[in-house]
Amino acid sequence: MDEKQPIVIEDSDPEDVEMEDWCLETDDIAPALLSLPIEVFQLIQRHMDVATFFVSLLTCKHFLECATSRPLILKHLNSLPGLSLGFSELSTEELLIEFRTRAAESGRAAGILANVQDYKAEAGSLMPKSSFSPTVLPPRSVATTLAVPYRSGIIRLWELNTHQVRRKEELYIRNEDKSQGRMDIVKTDFAPGSRDLAVLWTQDESRPTHASYYDPKLIGKIRTYKVTVFHRCKSTSRGHFYSSEEQDTRDVLYAKFPKPLGFAIASNGTACISWDSGCYEPRCRVWLVWRNDSLMQSSNYDCSPQTTEVTGTHSTDMLFDIQFVERGKKMLLSQLGSPVPHCHTQLGYNGSSVEDSATLNRQRIPFGLHIDGSSMQISTGMPFFGSHAYRQPVDFDEEDYCRKSFLSLGRTESSSTGDRPSQLFIVRHEDFNLPGDCDHEIDLDWHRTGGKPTALLAGFRQDSKKSGCVLATSPDGSRISAAIWRRVYVWSINPTMLVEGNLDLYFPPQDFNARLGLGRVLPTLLPIAEGVVHRLVWTSETNLFAITDQGLMSWDLGCTSDGDKDFLSLAHDAWSPSAVSAPAPGAWDKKIPNTLRDMLLD
Repeated sequence: MDEKQPIVIEDSDPEDVEMEDWCLETDDIAPALLSLPIEVFQLIQRHMDVATFFVSLLTCKHFLECATSRPLILKHLNSLPGLSLGFSELSTEELLIEFRTRAAESGRAAGILANVQDYKAEAGSLMPKSSFSPTVLPPRSVATTLAVPYRSGIIRLWELNTHQVRRKEELYIRNEDKSQGRMDIVKTDFAPGSRDLAVLWTQDESRPTHASYYDPKLIGKIRTYKVTVFHRCKSTSRGHFYSSEEQDTRDVLYAKFPKPLGFAIASNGTACISWDSGCYEPRCRVWLVWRNDSLMQSSNYDCSPQTTEVTGTHSTDMLFDIQFVERGKKMLLSQLGSPVPHCHTQLGYNGSSVEDSATLNRQRIPFGLHIDGSSMQISTGMPFFGSHAYRQPVDFDEEDYCRKSFLSLGRTESSSTGDRPSQLFIVRHEDFNLPGDCDHEIDLDWHRTGGKPTALLAGFRQDSKKSGCVLATSPDGSRISAAIWRRVYVWSINPTMLVEGNLDLYFPPQDFNARLGLGRVLPTLLPIAEGVVHRLVWTSETNLFAITDQGLMSWDLGCTSDGDKDFLSLAHDAWSPSAVSAPAPGAWDKKIPNTLRDMLLD
């Protein structure tokens, strides 16, 4: 056998270091480390954080064998959220299994073990203007749809499943006046109830420049925007599908060259658009474009729809995000980067009137969250989790009541001096009703004010950049994600434990303030996104999708994730509606675009 070659370190000063002292046998390094006492490895594991300790158990058999120390497991287990009762009755092996289960559920190692798929955008696609269909709660859950507009006026739809991204339909906007130039798609949005797809577009021939806002010659010139809605139809052979034939269009006339900020469509077809009017007062305008049922049902064209301007919005507040709630009876308006709505508007039941918008009721927190003990105001968003309990005893009455508990996100206002940044909380709301007066159903489509903060989402910082902050919650409410520019954070919670109220038993001692009754949830930073994140959606409790200006990204936080990263393409990962399923993992190099596939088949 050949003699073992030593490792020689070159470019060293012979006066300071003896070369013979740095010559190590390569085959003796691993045995030398493994020959160390087991107490040394346990001491190293004790100083690891939860994520590193969890990863060490999955990557090194020797670390796993050394982790059979009960004090070591309890030290890391007590740093994770969850009930800490009954640990004394569990064996060491059961404690290790409990730790691995809780570490996986909390997603502490997701920044290392999450599987990432990066889908590059196709040529001509407008990814920042794309949109996701709303997440439908189980058991009526359906696949999430991604709508990507193109410069040619085409909208392509992809179906987002757990392990594949599959193209379904290709829609074409009917443009009767083709002489006005190429279509310019501005915004897209899905209706929350009907899942109809709405597109706001215009002709780009007279696209205004920045100087157009201040040119007196252009004041009063009418520019036509159009709202086209593609209806989601039902067929016995295909199920639900979209078709280019099932579309209706409305004209939206606006003077002074506005800039669209926000766009949303209700389930009944009512469209809402917020505008930036430049130097004119009020600078931010909100318009409601109503739907003519007789024209829309026949997939016709409405050149002069009824339009109502929402008054009462502050002229200095730029309202970017719009959300229809309560079956289209109320509209929530939000500022850029705000995770909660800024104001709301009650819509008329007759479909033609609207009440003035009002600022949402901001509750003053009765306890101090800072060292100086001063209180702050908190505003809440839509609930993302709800539970119902039958016949619960209450303090204010001898009878038993049905209790409905809800969780929503709440944000505090930052101070003008900047010493108090905006903070994000999980707020719990409770409703009590007599069993005879309770419908025993959970309705998350209803905005609630008030409530009590129960947990602080640590690490949240509201972004002041142009993209703002993008938030999304998983269907069951166990994951909360926030994207700030290119950084994506995930907070993992057990919503059932939060609504039960035993917070001192759920949060670790170092993450719970007994005086305030407030817990702290630590975030996990996912692998950096390729490009600026514009939208987020959870298709399940472990699968997160993001629209970036470079394409589409997905993170898999499941228990089988091992940190793999795939670089794919929307052009080559598109499948025709007749395809049964995607190829097996590892066969991505065999994929070809639909256009080439059709040419080869012909």
